[in-house]
Amino acid sequence: MTKEEYRDTFNRASRCIDEGNYESAFRLFSHLSMVNAYDPELLYNLANCYAFGIGTEIDIPKGLKCYSKAVHLDKKLYPAVSESLLKIRFNNANDNAEAARIMFHYRVSLSYEYLTRAVLLYECSGVEIPNDIEFMCSVCCALLPDEIYDIRKSLGWAIKAYIDGNRDIFFFIKCIIEDCVHENVSINEYQDSLMKMAEDLEAAGFYDSAISIYKVIMSIIEYDEKIFYRVAEMLYRGIGCDKDTEKAVELFQVLLYHKSPYAQMLLNDTKFSEESAVNRILGEYYLYFSTGNNDKAMKHLKASYSRGDVKSMVTLGNVYMNGKVVPKDIQKGISFYEMAGRHGEVSAYYRLGMKYYDGEPGFEKNHNLSKEYMRRVVKSSTDNDLRFRALLTLLNIYLLEKDYECALSVAIELVDVYQCDDDNILLNAAMLCRMFPNVPGCYEKSFVYIKRSVAQGNLAAKKLYDKYSKGLT
Repeated sequence: MTKEEYRDTFNRASRCIDEGNYESAFRLFSHLSMVNAYDPELLYNLANCYAFGIGTEIDIPKGLKCYSKAVHLDKKLYPAVSESLLKIRFNNANDNAEAARIMFHYRVSLSYEYLTRAVLLYECSGVEIPNDIEFMCSVCCALLPDEIYDIRKSLGWAIKAYIDGNRDIFFFIKCIIEDCVHENVSINEYQDSLMKMAEDLEAAGFYDSAISIYKVIMSIIEYDEKIFYRVAEMLYRGIGCDKDTEKAVELFQVLLYHKSPYAQMLLNDTKFSEESAVNRILGEYYLYFSTGNNDKAMKHLKASYSRGDVKSMVTLGNVYMNGKVVPKDIQKGISFYEMAGRHGEVSAYYRLGMKYYDGEPGFEKNHNLSKEYMRRVVKSSTDNDLRFRALLTLLNIYLLEKDYECALSVAIELVDVYQCDDDNILLNAAMLCRMFPNVPGCYEKSFVYIKRSVAQGNLAAKKLYDKYSKGLT
């Protein structure tokens, strides 16, 4: 058959449709399909004949096969194919599912209606839903308008597909979970399913995926000793992730304070039990949360200190300062604090500074030493809260000593850098600025600070503001 004859026959078949001569149209389309099985337009027309019983018995599976082939050969036919699919009334779950697959493959946004119909038909017929249908439902829910209900529903379908055997969907599940966590969407109802998934992945050797899921579960629960133990062990050994001893030890501490037997299981690893941070945590546990174990506490704290753990130096300093566990020895306590400070635990300097500032038992009030320690804190600490408290102590000392120039510098830093809104500090800053009108910007700052103090309800600031205002007029 020549191209001209083929086109002429096709046009005759189309006219037969228009004239209502359906049987002739179907015979002509069928004849042409034997000549050219890859004509998308022909396949589309033939699909309509099978799907709607035009000139032949209704055969939906054949129709769907022709629709699928037609749209695969020419994506421009998709609007026509989707319009035809929308008109079919499916009574068979598998046929509806196949239509859903066609819609999903070419246009996700319209396929959800087909998927929900397919699911309903599967459920009514008592036949198990194929996991690829569950996967497509998950994708559709994720791509529909971004509402909380849809994200959670997407996760539910995805987990069901995974449990039903679709292992390829795991990474899609990870993405949905990340969205849920980012959007603060509750996924607690899927905790058991996620736990089973993580255990399966770990058993299969997919450790990186397993620990990802374990971490997600940890983000939605308060405490689960089994999960905390598994994650601690994997982090410490670097199983499926980079080794993270610090985080592993943190989890061990939680297990220990919950008196979990899993804490002892971690300690059964000799290398783990010798970690300096582990010994410090054990020492502090026996010291503060257990009675009659002072010897054990000191043994672990000293072992931790001997391995260079800085925080254990602070704890030992506390122990020697209060004298409840060992005979009181202020000088030994100071030496441990000093040692901790030199090794980067700047909070030890702050503790010493406050002891000299307040004149605690065993310490004479000494503002010079207090200033020295507070200056070390300001210079070395990366903890803004600690630096703020050290600056506040310095401000009080400078005001007591009437060192107003140093006090001015500290007050401006507290207000401008740390955005301090304490009405008394603002008032002091304003008054100090007025004392140094020749310092660039001080005069203007005094009015800004006093207004902020007045806004906080400080009556003394209000009186001073009225006085300043009169001076202006």
